[in-house]
Amino acid sequence: MNRFYVQIIYSFFVFAIITNAQTLIDGAESVAFDTLNNRYLVSSLNTNKIISIDMQGNQTAFKEGITAFGNCIKDDVFYVSGGTHVRGLDVNTAEIVFDVSVSGSQQLDGVTTDNNGNLYVVETIRNWIYKINVSDKSVKQFASAGSGQFPQDIIYDKFHDRLLLAFWHSKSAVLSIDVSTGAVDTAVATETGFFDGISIDNDGNIYLASHVNGGRIIMYDNNFDDPPAIISTGYDEPAGLDVNLRDNILAVPSFAGDRVDFIQLPAVYLNLDVKSSEPRGHTPLSVDFESLISGSSPIDLFEWDFDSNGTIDSYEKNPTWTFSEPGTYSINLKVIMDTLVKEIVLDEYVQAFNNNSSIEFTGEGGNALIEAVPELALDDEWTFFAWIKPRDFGRNIVFYKNALQIYTNANPSSSLNANSLVVRIYKEEGGYETFSTPESSIKQDNWQQVAVSYSYSKKLFGIYLDGSEIFKFEGDHELFESIIKTNTEDNIIIGNNVFGIRNFDGAIDNVELWNEYKEAGEIKELKETVRSGTESGLMGLWKMDEGEGNSVSDATSNGNDGVLTDALFTHGVDISLYTDVELKDSKSGHIPNEFALYENYPNPFNPSTTIEYEIPAVVTGRDLSLQHNVRLVIYDIIGREVATLINRQREPGKYSVQFDGTGLSSGVYFYQLTTGKFSQINKMMLMK
Repeated sequence: MNRFYVQIIYSFFVFAIITNAQTLIDGAESVAFDTLNNRYLVSSLNTNKIISIDMQGNQTAFKEGITAFGNCIKDDVFYVSGGTHVRGLDVNTAEIVFDVSVSGSQQLDGVTTDNNGNLYVVETIRNWIYKINVSDKSVKQFASAGSGQFPQDIIYDKFHDRLLLAFWHSKSAVLSIDVSTGAVDTAVATETGFFDGISIDNDGNIYLASHVNGGRIIMYDNNFDDPPAIISTGYDEPAGLDVNLRDNILAVPSFAGDRVDFIQLPAVYLNLDVKSSEPRGHTPLSVDFESLISGSSPIDLFEWDFDSNGTIDSYEKNPTWTFSEPGTYSINLKVIMDTLVKEIVLDEYVQAFNNNSSIEFTGEGGNALIEAVPELALDDEWTFFAWIKPRDFGRNIVFYKNALQIYTNANPSSSLNANSLVVRIYKEEGGYETFSTPESSIKQDNWQQVAVSYSYSKKLFGIYLDGSEIFKFEGDHELFESIIKTNTEDNIIIGNNVFGIRNFDGAIDNVELWNEYKEAGEIKELKETVRSGTESGLMGLWKMDEGEGNSVSDATSNGNDGVLTDALFTHGVDISLYTDVELKDSKSGHIPNEFALYENYPNPFNPSTTIEYEIPAVVTGRDLSLQHNVRLVIYDIIGREVATLINRQREPGKYSVQFDGTGLSSGVYFYQLTTGKFSQINKMMLMK
């Protein structure tokens, strides 16, 4: 099962007992509940004060001129740690009754006490835990907290006679320290980290204050068996929290918020962790969904909507759903627990293909690797052909075989254009030649056909985009000073280079290698047709139509399959969308006398629609009977180009082209026809 989504749903009773309009707190670093005096003592770190808050919310200065990062109370002594000292203050008089200097320390932070008269204090810079005997004030290094992890706070856990240590570090673990031996072990690994406080309640539940995602309080059971529960969020740098064990209230200081919030325990919470089987594949695609729930009460109801149509498809906790039609589906799940009603959306999560897929890369090392064999060597004549859909630009590899490197380029330089396709060819006798297509010739989030054709013996070289010739060299050129460098033993890497550091960001489909030079007309034909793998001269054909798994098959009889790493299957290019059909008017047989772009039909549509347009023979006395360029482009609601349907020469006539919105979100889209000085934009609606 693949874990695909984590959504935390929480509800809690948070109340403030601070009623004063003017707070005395500036940098609430830690808090402790004073049972003897029925109040909370808060470290105001920025003013070097301890502030008292009574149960009516009245604030007074308990002690001034004292630095306190961590604090705790044992009997009638309020212990504070800061700098190189641990001090104890009488809770009734604020008089300093205990003072120990910890030799070798630089910054003391969290402090706790066990049931045997010992204090334990965190040294956050040198990563040590010091043990202090309260009676004789002896100090010793008790346990190492590792290195570079910035330990912050510590709590004594009487249920396991251990110390629990929290760290200020990304995804940091909580460590367990045996109070008898000082042995250190991992209590739990976390995906959160950046903990600034830790506390424990009467039932042994562990509470952690984390700064991630706006500040949150996380709860674990005492054995760390269950997934963590997020019981509260929205704190400005939550710090050294404390549980009022008498009233079962969790006090949470916010350092940047200059306040203390209070949570009545037990909190009402609901955590939802959902897993599924592979959510991508060919129709009919069956996906198993599994709900992993932790909550303060049993779940009353599950409501699943698998196609975002507002209709409940399943009430099961762990349903299986079959997607029969190709498309991209968002999943809606509503969960009800007591009075809690929460809804989550897995946006565009399921991708169901119609026997047509491509590959996209999900990590830095993502690639499709085809091992080197003699029949895939590029030598005297060859042609490379593929469809690409870049999501972002950089120097991102489309195709790599050492001597031939094809990649997209984002930033302009003295030799490379911005948003262009770059072709680099290494020569047998040394050196290389680099070619960059014109600026902005490669479009973001748009399928484009790319082709490179080479003949050393004929001294021919061409680069093509969407069937149109971009470069062509014949005869004398530096490229033909020597043949392409020998590459028989070099692997083919689709979507990355040999070092695994320049992965293609987007999708790649229908990669082809030919052992012959292709002219412009042949390239155009390749763009508008689909190969079976039996064509003469075809060395390798990777259609990427598997839809699932970790390999791509070579459709030729050579059988040079590829292995996928950090790659997923996604929707492939539909060749029919990039070919328009001329329509014949059976009633009149007329040739149009003006440009026209008609409303698509159906409209609204799901997932495909038809667009018709007309190209005239004569406009204001000018003869347009010769071919001229026609461009038909689809844009989303914010003006981003999402597809180029037509970009080619066309004779006068009436034409029809299909647009398939599979893979796009519901919403308003625009289509624009441009040819010469004529331009028209129409609106259409995709409704899934």
